[in-house]
Amino acid sequence: MVQLWPLQHAAVLRRFACGQRVPAILVSPWFPAAVDSTVYSHSSIAGSLIDAFKLPGGYLTDDPDSAANQKVAMVAVGAAPIVRLDGQCYVFSTSRANLIPRGPMRYCPVVSPALGALFQSQFYAEFAPGASPVISADGRHTVVFVTEGDGEIEISGRRFAAAARSGIYVRPSEAYRVHNGSSAALKLLISNGPGSEDLAWLDEMPTAFEAQYPHREATIDPSQRHKMAERYYQMLINREHGSTVVTQFIGNIPLSKAEPHRHLYEEALIFLNGAGVVWTENVKTTVAAGDVLFLPRKQVHSVQCTTPGGFDIVGVIYPGDNPSINY
Repeated sequence: MVQLWPLQHAAVLRRFACGQRVPAILVSPWFPAAVDSTVYSHSSIAGSLIDAFKLPGGYLTDDPDSAANQKVAMVAVGAAPIVRLDGQCYVFSTSRANLIPRGPMRYCPVVSPALGALFQSQFYAEFAPGASPVISADGRHTVVFVTEGDGEIEISGRRFAAAARSGIYVRPSEAYRVHNGSSAALKLLISNGPGSEDLAWLDEMPTAFEAQYPHREATIDPSQRHKMAERYYQMLINREHGSTVVTQFIGNIPLSKAEPHRHLYEEALIFLNGAGVVWTENVKTTVAAGDVLFLPRKQVHSVQCTTPGGFDIVGVIYPGDNPSINY
């Protein structure tokens, strides 16, 4: 017998308000009657085929010296940490930020609802030797990326190695703290979703680790790279770790400028090395290691690498699970 969605679930059709991410009604004798609220990647048929079958030519480039691009105004970098571009898009410099001290750590908000984010927030933090205060996930999916140093991250009583260029995932019901056993600072970017204006603190570490999600670390593995023309990326924190709405990836952008495009997810893009230029519709600005680009949903943008050999980036997308889908 064929089963259909009950009429009381017709309200999901209001998802049309989210743009091109549209609802789908599946009719099959093998499906139980249910509503699946999981956010799946969506794009054109051609784009989906390129991604699914790893076809060449899936990423187009643009000439930064074309007549039209030469008319795009450059926004100069000043003393403030934020450089505003079109819409709610901006570049944040962690090297120019004022950090808030709390015990052996110093931190600052990079992405937040007050700065225009709808789905996620991000905090830059530096940890001196010792143990940090306990930070609650506060009901949010939390994804950590280590930019410098080596240490451990304790999640509700269990410790995980935190090496440079690795990712860590914390479930919404858990808490965590950073242990830095070296003499050098340990530097992290902490992303969570839904977003918040500040980190949430606890006096003691809870022990309710969600053991059904034991795999919390993600490290670089060249065998897991996905190629996009001359670019490539590797998934770090994703559904395999239990993160159903926030996805973290690392990638490399060669000496080139991408064709202007959009995403249906909100994205924070961390530049790990090298230098480049970020373009939106009417303006552009330079970026360097330690900068973070915040991209609202549907924001037209293009990232250009100006460093021979390319530069490495880390992205955090919400809601979404595939960084290669654009339109």
